[in-house]
Amino acid sequence: MSYSYNRQTKYYFILFFLFLSFNLFSDTTYANPKETTAIEEQIKKYVKGWNSQDGKAFSESFSENSSFVNIFAMKISGKESIAKRHQEVLSGFLKGTILATDRVDIRFVADNLAIVLVDWTLSHLKCQPQQPCPQKGVFTHTLYKRANGDWLIEATQNTMQPKSQL
Repeated sequence: MSYSYNRQTKYYFILFFLFLSFNLFSDTTYANPKETTAIEEQIKKYVKGWNSQDGKAFSESFSENSSFVNIFAMKISGKESIAKRHQEVLSGFLKGTILATDRVDIRFVADNLAIVLVDWTLSHLKCQPQQPCPQKGVFTHTLYKRANGDWLIEATQNTMQPKSQL
């Protein structure tokens, strides 16, 4: 018995297998919009803290034992230390700066674990000659969902975009 397929049937057959292969071989699980919104709220919270020039408010999105690696590769451990260090820089060379998010990409690797890339722009920065001038960059966050449903940042790597890419 021979089967003949018309062009449209072949087209649907190919689409079906492409769809199936993307779903079978994907390592990403997708959370519901409520989870995405909860993570976006944590991002907004630290942006608001930064723009208020308040290191403690900036650190509220971080867990007690979180880690933060800044653009100078300085590792800061613990929520309290993150708050203190950010208060120092927000009162120092980053005083009066405004942090804005350009894009937020959220990838759920488990129901309670997300990797979040936040493209940022910093304005009102008074750059000094021969000093780094962090105008654009990306935060790479790892967030973990607690048993109570709260998402908190466990780890952050802040990377400054090179001037050549501005």
